[in-house]
Amino acid sequence: MESNGGFGCGCRRFFHDDDSNSAMEYAIMLGLIGVTLMPVVQSVGDKVSSIGRGLSDTLALGTGGFAG
Repeated sequence: MESNGGFGCGCRRFFHDDDSNSAMEYAIMLGLIGVTLMPVVQSVGDKVSSIGRGLSDTLALGTGGFAG
């Protein structure tokens, strides 16, 4: 049975390969962008939800007293 050089050999080759480094850089950037955007998206969602609740309450109050 032939040895492939062990785990360390594959890691060294991976970390010295330029394409692998680019892939790692993109993965790190995407992770940071995702972590940064999560609070922004949550904040916008909370505001939209609040607007929807206010609109719903207004419509519910407005239709209850309409005598037509």
